[in-house]
Amino acid sequence: MAGRGYSWFHGLNQGNLGKSGERPILDYARELADRGYPYDMVQVRYTVGGDNGPPDPALSDMVKAWNEKYESPRLVIATSRQMFEEFERRYGSSLPAFAGDMTPYWEDGAMSSAAETVATQNAVHRLLQAETLWAMLDPADFPAGDFYAAWRQALLFDEHTWGASNSISDPDNAEAKTQWDYKKAFAVEADKASRVLLEEALAAGRKAAQPSGRLMRQAVAVSNTNSWPRTDLVLLDATLATVGDRVTDERGTPVPSQRLSTGELAVLAQDVPAFGQRKYFIGKGSAFPVGSVEVSDHSLANDNLRLTVDRASGAISSLRWKAQDVELADTGRGLGLNDYFYVPGRDPKYARRNFRPEIAIKEKGPLLASLVITSEAPGVRTLVRELRLVQGLDRLDIINTIDKLKVRDKESAHFAFPFLVPDGVRRFDIGWGFARPEADQLAGACRDFLPAQNAVDISGQSYGLTWATPDALLVEPGTITDETRNEGGTRSWKKNADSGSTLYSYVINNYWHTNYKADQEGPVTFRYSIKPHGLFDAAEAARFSQERCQPLIAAEMPASAGTLKPLLEISPSSVIATSVKPSLDGKALMVRLYNAGGHPVKAEVRIPGLRGAIVFCSSPAEEAGGRLSAPVALPAFGILTLRVERK
Repeated sequence: MAGRGYSWFHGLNQGNLGKSGERPILDYARELADRGYPYDMVQVRYTVGGDNGPPDPALSDMVKAWNEKYESPRLVIATSRQMFEEFERRYGSSLPAFAGDMTPYWEDGAMSSAAETVATQNAVHRLLQAETLWAMLDPADFPAGDFYAAWRQALLFDEHTWGASNSISDPDNAEAKTQWDYKKAFAVEADKASRVLLEEALAAGRKAAQPSGRLMRQAVAVSNTNSWPRTDLVLLDATLATVGDRVTDERGTPVPSQRLSTGELAVLAQDVPAFGQRKYFIGKGSAFPVGSVEVSDHSLANDNLRLTVDRASGAISSLRWKAQDVELADTGRGLGLNDYFYVPGRDPKYARRNFRPEIAIKEKGPLLASLVITSEAPGVRTLVRELRLVQGLDRLDIINTIDKLKVRDKESAHFAFPFLVPDGVRRFDIGWGFARPEADQLAGACRDFLPAQNAVDISGQSYGLTWATPDALLVEPGTITDETRNEGGTRSWKKNADSGSTLYSYVINNYWHTNYKADQEGPVTFRYSIKPHGLFDAAEAARFSQERCQPLIAAEMPASAGTLKPLLEISPSSVIATSVKPSLDGKALMVRLYNAGGHPVKAEVRIPGLRGAIVFCSSPAEEAGGRLSAPVALPAFGILTLRVERK
């Protein structure tokens, strides 16, 4: 980082180096010398006119003339690779080393189109699950071309150029509208394609099933696309569960179930094996109860958790973990868990809350109970927050839906989560590991908001909790982001991250002045789950966050069909598979392993679903590298790609 970014020339004489004269380069060279810059070469990035500008056809002549006139500094036209190779040749052995997260500053723009961002995020997880299901159910017919097209749509929506340069200054301009429609189409098509590919993976079993109207009972296969056994709630569509409410497993043992107010049948699928299935039968009769979730007009409780809703705000005023009899909600500062805050303008001191909440019981148990809090709120037509507890599960699920009003004045929306964890250490899931605000951030990294891949963990010396956020991936530690400007028109960024155990989920804004959306309108849903635990376990937190993004999948199947043998078995439990898919050549399975624990391990893959398989080290190029015949060493938070071939 040497003091000049890609936009250095954008404000100089139409952004053209040749027209800017010699002064900018000479002044920069003197500045580097005065600052004691220790190297004799420095990178300068250059585009003509502005962001994503074209090449400068006069650049070669300008550089040639400069170097004929001056001995120093010399100008060299080079690629990034050439520049770094030369820099490494000169200084590689003496460069200082730094470690930490370079938390970025641009990610808040993603929340100017929250609905499309959430849809794309969910499409990515759906594609991962669809790939795994094809590997489990029908690898020979894997539609590689269709998956390539779907992934392309998701990736192009996530690419940084979101809209026209005048998307804020002139949002009704035809060019601005056209560019957004083009951009939005990537999210729409990614969502559509991911659903189609998931359905097609299940289609063979569904086609073989008899019409439900002729059956005395229906058979349903529940598939687990994760690399560890799972027990979780499955919601069967009303059209999939028409015979009755009685559910049994293959041995005829009753399984907890409940008909919901939506017409869905909720089933507690227990111990579904990794990359495998459990088969359940739906027959006539009433649901089988095991215990009961307690529900009142403002409280919920199961065997693990008890919560109370504040009647004035609709937020959670108390969340107690029964196992250790501790309170997890810090309401001492007038906040509640899942509290809504809307900032009109840029200054969070003017943040406004929702009002006139109405609390209603939606589901009464015995398996699932829920409360729905409907409020009027600034910035939205309605705010609907649903709280769910399930008997037998140790987590609270939250489903927040806001119907956004079209607002072009600067604004933002946030949900507060003031947790109470004494001496709690916050760890943000950053994809291939966990980062602690401040402690694990490099100098210059963003402290105002942090991207969380799927979750944040807060742990103390005796207990903690994992907060999963599969939809809203931007989190503010401690306080709401302050977007106010100083007299010069620039904003002040935090130099240090706020301490404590309060998190704000940063769900909506329109603070950018270009490229992003000037306004957004319509419904968008943000889900959260809270799971208390003992001491911090990185692998446990990673598994929980992945579960909340990738649910168990239920599909109708013939009553006479057998269940699928588990495809893979991975050990130890700290090693998880983040991707399993058929290879592009149709001859193997590609498996991505991730050591989610904080310690090096020896990883082993057993393949009961593929007899006589051979395992090779590989890469995203899917080549067969060195053959593996024994457990392989994986460092903490390390990754490894395997190619599993049939003999």
